[in-house]
Amino acid sequence: MIQGARKRAREYNVDKNIVRGKKSARGVKRGRAAEKERKKKSNHPMPRAARSAGRAPHVRVSLPERGKGFLSGIFEGEIKLKFEDFKKFFFRKPKNALEGTEDSTEGIAQPQEAAIPEKLAVKCEKCGQIVLSDEMEENFGVCPKCGHYKKMAPRARIAMCAENFEELFADKIGKNVLDFPGYDEKIAALREKTGENEGVVCGTAEIGGVKCAVFSMDYRFMMGSMGHAVGEKITATFEYATEHGLPVVGFALSGGARMQEGIVSLMQMAKTSAAVAKHSEAGLLYISVLTDPTTGGVSASFAFEADIIVAEKGALIGFAGPRVIEQTIRQKLPEGFQRAEFQQQKGFADLIVERKEMKEKLAQLLRLHCGEAI
Repeated sequence: MIQGARKRAREYNVDKNIVRGKKSARGVKRGRAAEKERKKKSNHPMPRAARSAGRAPHVRVSLPERGKGFLSGIFEGEIKLKFEDFKKFFFRKPKNALEGTEDSTEGIAQPQEAAIPEKLAVKCEKCGQIVLSDEMEENFGVCPKCGHYKKMAPRARIAMCAENFEELFADKIGKNVLDFPGYDEKIAALREKTGENEGVVCGTAEIGGVKCAVFSMDYRFMMGSMGHAVGEKITATFEYATEHGLPVVGFALSGGARMQEGIVSLMQMAKTSAAVAKHSEAGLLYISVLTDPTTGGVSASFAFEADIIVAEKGALIGFAGPRVIEQTIRQKLPEGFQRAEFQQQKGFADLIVERKEMKEKLAQLLRLHCGEAI
């Protein structure tokens, strides 16, 4: 009877140990020794189930206090990532067979770069549409999709309106009169990029068969800002026209005075205005064509001192820009404020001429001045 009881107790212990995951009842540690063994195994970095199955361990990542808010809607407290997933997140994927060594690409046709000529198409600054460069050039830089006027280089603008252009005063080059830091390097880079020595091109040409003096400002050269060299070239152009009895046609485009030259730049406003006044006293015609943008010291001097002021469609014309005015008066400006159409309504512009009609309109005005039939 006693032996039967012992046998049943031994079988019970065997079943209990099997439930606990033990392979055999022999050598089973009980009491404190068993508890110590369980703690020792529980501290293993790889879970027991993963060790037995041969799988990779899980990586337990604790969120810092500052980062819990970012992931609180997805995770709570901790994140569990498999080791393979951990590598995917934090390490780049290995290259496949086609991206491997040179031998792996043998016999595979390599893609050829598309033979697209440079400047085949341009993107409109306003509507964002892609327009063929030839189409844009035929339309004189006006977007055929939305009618936006693209800025033109000075020589291209002169060629659009005049013939037989001969440049004058190309040797007048600006200097860093105030030793402004970085100014010399910036000017040198712009000269190399644009191929121009300064922000204005001056000379003589014929428009509609009438010889005249012309100048055209360059937006690529610090947005046509007026430094002492720009002022000197424009002044010399008016003096040459006065001496030879020629009318002047000027294409104004500028952000204003050149800040790197300080007071020397501002002095050009008075200098150019004096030359315009002497040209006017001689009874000679001056036509100013205001393009986008014409602002600052240029608009406050020779650009608005012409006998006839012509503006391109939609050009921004004024002294301070709309954003500066809004921040100063703390009021919202009306739609189209300071645009060419607005300035014509207020009496600051005589004509608004589309670019494709500019050559013929200037020719009519010059022939009228010379006493010829229109």
